[in-house]
Amino acid sequence: GGYNNALEKLSFTRREVLDRKKYHTLICKDSMGFVKNCQTLRSAMKVVAFIPILLRVMASSIGSGGSSVSSAGVGIGIGMKLLPSSIIATVNRILSPSLILLIWTVSFAISFVTKKLEKEFEFKYTEEFRDKDN
Repeated sequence: GGYNNALEKLSFTRREVLDRKKYHTLICKDSMGFVKNCQTLRSAMKVVAFIPILLRVMASSIGSGGSSVSSAGVGIGIGMKLLPSSIIATVNRILSPSLILLIWTVSFAISFVTKKLEKEFEFKYTEEFRDKDN
C-alpha cells in the first residue's frame, strides 16, 4: 500500500542525486557568480574576436574612398573621409593578419577553458564516466 508509494516518491534517479547544478551551483552564491563570470567572459571573447576584422574593414573602406556597404547592408566609412591616411595605414599595419590570428586563437582558448570550467558546475557523472571509474 501506502508505504511503497511513499518510498517511490522519495526515490531519486541517479542523475537527480548527482546533479551539481541543481543541488549546489544554483544555491551557492559563489559558484553561481563564477558560472556567470565564465559566461560573460565567453561573450566578451566573441566581441574581441570580431573587433579586429571590423576595424580592418572600416580602415580599408575609408582608405578606398568611403562609401562602401558591408554584407549586412550597413554603410561603413560614410562621413569618415576626414581621417588622414596615416591613421588608416597605422590601423592596417598594427592589425596584421598574424595579429588577428593571434587574437582569434587567444579568444578561442579562453572561451574553451571557460566553457570547460562552467561544465564542472553541472552534472558530470555520466554512465560513460562511471564505467571508466571502475
